[in-house]
Amino acid sequence: MVKLVYDEDFSSPVGLADAMELLSQSIKTPKFREATAFVMGLQAIDLLNKNLNPAPVEKLLKRAQAIYPDSDMVKNTLIEIDFRKVGDEMNKAFKQQKPIKAAMAVKRSGDSRHIEYYFDVLGKWYRSVQGWEAKERLAVLREIFQGCCIVDGRHTLTVEIHRDIKALEE
Repeated sequence: MVKLVYDEDFSSPVGLADAMELLSQSIKTPKFREATAFVMGLQAIDLLNKNLNPAPVEKLLKRAQAIYPDSDMVKNTLIEIDFRKVGDEMNKAFKQQKPIKAAMAVKRSGDSRHIEYYFDVLGKWYRSVQGWEAKERLAVLREIFQGCCIVDGRHTLTVEIHRDIKALEE
């Protein structure tokens, strides 16, 4: 026998996803487990769209994955959460003007969208220091260059910055 679960003030039952998760402990059929993971995935997507902290959403998705590991929606939503986390980490590093820290996040990710964004931002930084005094410009370019090398040592921006550094060192 399954009991209905109510919220703290007993005013209403918990959401459908929570109820189905509880039921999945008793109902073991593949279709029900698939449906449970689907509903939990929908709830997770709804929470993500409301810009909630991704940590509890990730926990919800991992519980859904434990119920039905073959759910593509759950897998893809977990991938999206990881993508957003890396993006947040990159943006935080950029705000702190730490291109190497951002590069480490991009390198861990390996996602082409992160790589493209990284080089777009560093390209803007590179262009913004063009009018600076040689000494200050060289210091910034070296740091930007290190970050570029971590992400992609052959990228056109990496090569261009390297040439600029060599010219300033002469």
